Parts: sequence; C-alpha cells; structure tokens
Amino acid sequence: MPGDGGAAVELTVALRAAADAPASRFELTGRRDQLADLLALASCPPGDPPACLAEIGAYLNVDYMIYGHLVRRGEGWALALDLMDVARRFNRRAVVQPVTTDRAATARAAYAKLGAATGTW
Repeated sequence: MPGDGGAAVELTVALRAAADAPASRFELTGRRDQLADLLALASCPPGDPPACLAEIGAYLNVDYMIYGHLVRRGEGWALALDLMDVARRFNRRAVVQPVTTDRAATARAAYAKLGAATGTW
C-alpha cells in the first residue's frame, strides 16, 4: 500500500459517506479539504498535535473533526482514526481498523468503532 494514494482516497470517500449517512450524528460541511493541505497551510509541526488541529477545526467552523492515516500492522495495513472535539481541543476517541480489500466496509467499521455512527461516546 505504500504510495497507493488510491487506497487512501477510497477510504476517505467511504468515511465521508459513513459520516453523511442519515443515521450519523454528524452533518458534513461542504468543504472537501485534505488534511495534509490544511496541516501545511497552518504550519503544524509533525505528529498532528491536537492544538494545531483544533485551530484548523475552528477555522473550518466545525464542532468535531475525524482525521486519520494508514499505519503498517504486521503484514497488512490499518486505518487509524481520531475524533477531535474542536472546542475542548482534545481527541475524544481513537480507533485502529485493519484495512481489507473492501475499503467501504473498512471505513464503516472504523466509523462505527468511533461511536460516531450510533452516537455513543
């Protein structure tokens, strides 16, 4: 998966679809900014510090941000996601979901683990 931007794009699209589903507790903004672009614009230091991401969330005028990245897990890959409470400036929940060939199912499972799909925290 290294260099496979296609997998990251597929997961991002599927995650946005899960967040936009009628049963979701969230309402998406119309923006489709990429996290890497926002981090560069804000001159955030490496490591995605919550304070810098909270500033980005405030700029976007959102209450919560879901963000993540792909991580190597043994022979495979996993999707690591964080749910940030922008106003409180902390990550409310973090999950790691193994990536399968069904990217949509991977994204839905990770989103459900965040509790965002059901409203449970």
